[in-house]
Amino acid sequence: MRYLIATMAALALGACGSKPDDDPMTPASQSTGVAVPDGTPTGTVPHDGVLEAWLKSTYGEYGRVGYRSSEFDLDGDGKPELLIYVGGPGTCGSGGCSLVVLKREGDRFTPITETSVTRLPLGVMNTSSNGWRDLWVSIAGGGELGGRRALKFDGKGYPTNPTVPPAEEIRILDTQVLIEDGDLIWLD
Repeated sequence: MRYLIATMAALALGACGSKPDDDPMTPASQSTGVAVPDGTPTGTVPHDGVLEAWLKSTYGEYGRVGYRSSEFDLDGDGKPELLIYVGGPGTCGSGGCSLVVLKREGDRFTPITETSVTRLPLGVMNTSSNGWRDLWVSIAGGGELGGRRALKFDGKGYPTNPTVPPAEEIRILDTQVLIEDGDLIWLD
């Protein structure tokens, strides 16, 4: 039983495409090579103790939590929302890990959407739906061919699964990368 649990945890972490900072034997993830007009990640959130405490309290019950994050004003209110790519045993599977969009009010976070089975890189499009900028995510694995999907805000949130409608396949990216492919920041 212990072997089965350890194997499942290792597979889940491997599906995230990232490695813990303290494990020099685990290879770093490979970039998907998405060509975008401006390939520079913007709005990268530095280590944020309040965010990290929220991540631990929200996802820590599943085991070790890792993340990459960015911020961008998605709804045009002048305050950036947080986009968090969350990795770990409870948030990753063969198709990828979760993307969480949060609205921040001081030290409190309001989840807007949690989208499963996403991969990096991901970003924001130059189009909007219902007053919020459209997002794009990479997908692969879990029986899906690799590609990119547009996530459009429906008035309440973004699609929770990018591999099925209403998420839409996109080929040409008129976009901005917000979170590059790369290693996660692992929380202890």
